[in-house]
Amino acid sequence: MSNIDEQYPEHSEKIILDSVLNFPEIISWDKFVDTDILDDGVISKKNLVFISGQAKTGKTNLALSLGLGLAFQDDWMGLKVHRKSKILFLAGEGGQPKIIDRIKVLGHDVKDEGFSDHFRLCYEIYLDLSDDNSFIQFMARLANLGIDVLIIDPLVCFYGNDENVPSQMRDLVKRLHQIMESLNIAIIIIHHDTKLGKPLRGHGILEGAYDTLMHLVYNEAKPMKDKNGKSTLRMTNEYWSLEFTCRHAEGPGKWKLSRDGIIFSRNTSGSIKG
Repeated sequence: MSNIDEQYPEHSEKIILDSVLNFPEIISWDKFVDTDILDDGVISKKNLVFISGQAKTGKTNLALSLGLGLAFQDDWMGLKVHRKSKILFLAGEGGQPKIIDRIKVLGHDVKDEGFSDHFRLCYEIYLDLSDDNSFIQFMARLANLGIDVLIIDPLVCFYGNDENVPSQMRDLVKRLHQIMESLNIAIIIIHHDTKLGKPLRGHGILEGAYDTLMHLVYNEAKPMKDKNGKSTLRMTNEYWSLEFTCRHAEGPGKWKLSRDGIIFSRNTSGSIKG
């Protein structure tokens, strides 16, 4: 057994051939029954979800909005929330007061109606998912919290190894799956784009690991010339787009977003399906 298995056996025991299905069970099986969290398979239990984008595009604000939506609302930007879920938002940068201020703005009109423990925040600076002892302690604490969705913001603050080393990223993905399978939760991770603006910086193992990818892009205003030939910027408030790639569902496609301060809203007239 590994060091982790020895110290945390209740979440490492493997039962071989524990989920054998007969033919009628196969035919009648609905993969989203009792597992769906957001829309039809956009986020489900035991899913690994990434929100990727360049620095300063608003990834944290979008993730906070998503977490509050999953905890307290019946929909998030038009996508159905199938069940109000218990969320742990794990923040590693920006400072706790700043994160709390954002939550107060985004959640000012939330009515918890008995779901007050459905959104919890932890500003964490000690967790390192690449360290055995840190990971073991983290698993134990998570098990006691009884959450449905863990949001990690951002990955770089909670992972001490090199994002570009295949073996190290493979170990990270394995640990994330261990958390999801053992605790029956979904994990949403905020991560950075590459320098070229492609989603998920680091080794390509991450591209093969996600169930859903949400790519947030800030579309900068483009220079244009007015009737006098003077160069100017074409200004609109629709600078942002959010594109979904879902491995187990059709997905919402690509959205245009507007932003008022830290609050994103979906421009349904500008959404592109597929």
